[in-house]
Amino acid sequence: MRLVWAILLVLAGSANADTPLALPADYTTTVQSATLTASVAGGFTRIIRTDGSLDWSIPRWIRFAYLSPDGRALLALADSGNLVGTVDPDQIVLTLYRATDPDPLEATLSALMNPADMPQTTSHYAWLQSISWESDGWTLELTDGQRLSVDPVSGVFTRL
Repeated sequence: MRLVWAILLVLAGSANADTPLALPADYTTTVQSATLTASVAGGFTRIIRTDGSLDWSIPRWIRFAYLSPDGRALLALADSGNLVGTVDPDQIVLTLYRATDPDPLEATLSALMNPADMPQTTSHYAWLQSISWESDGWTLELTDGQRLSVDPVSGVFTRL
């Protein structure tokens, strides 16, 4: 009986990876001293520091947004999140927005990893395993086992 439950859990987990994304919706989230608000109708994502000292906007709604604790940077995944539909090495999978720079920094799949190393789900390819905030930037764990650090100030990606 345990074997049957284990098989069902594995099958359910793999099916979720290819489930269609929810429709875009407004949301608000707070990370330490900053609040991010994303508006579908307005077509923007706005960041406001709790003390009101920083207020900036990105002129688009972002589905997968990772805000730095100080509210000065935002790492956005492509709208498909950690999945991509093809192994196209030139597709943009990450964008770094910074309050002090109007020009976002974009990272293509091939800049981060070899697209041929991505595992395939039922109908997509997975490139990102996890993302977390460390003491001074984001750490990305890729599906090929590599780890990258993203500096929110300089925008430099470093292999760990």
